[in-house]
Amino acid sequence: MAVNLRIAGDGSGEFSVDSFTQMQRDSNQSWRKEARGPLEPREFAIKPSTTVIRALGWQDLKITLCSNTVREYKLELVVDVVGVGNRWLALPLTARCVVPALRVLNPVMSLGYCLLKFPREEKLTLVNDSDFLAATVFSLRFGLASSSSPQMLLGGVITGIKRFE
Repeated sequence: MAVNLRIAGDGSGEFSVDSFTQMQRDSNQSWRKEARGPLEPREFAIKPSTTVIRALGWQDLKITLCSNTVREYKLELVVDVVGVGNRWLALPLTARCVVPALRVLNPVMSLGYCLLKFPREEKLTLVNDSDFLAATVFSLRFGLASSSSPQMLLGGVITGIKRFE
């Protein structure tokens, strides 16, 4: 019996990209909401999503969630049987995406007097007190605070109970 597997209610766009892959890309434009396509990304990946199951047989599945939003998921894994009908079987699927709270160790930054053509550095430390990984992206804008000012994105991953400087 040939079957197709899908998550009812999942996006129909490209598959979500995890934080590690996203940070390794040459262009960090994908961090911006404007850079996303018109379709909602697919947050669930099913392997295999199409398979043939023999009589009295079975198939192991791997379902991966790469969430784009902080939310609770209450969806269904739908089994469509080719040549018989869609939604032949629907299994409830629940998940919850959380984001660890980060704190800034030094919340006030003062660069003091700055001179032209002389770099001035100040350290900013983020602390992740949770057991979960946290991906961070900083948007630094140069010049006046207008949308046409040059922009640079910095990012990193803070493992559980660690600091990122």
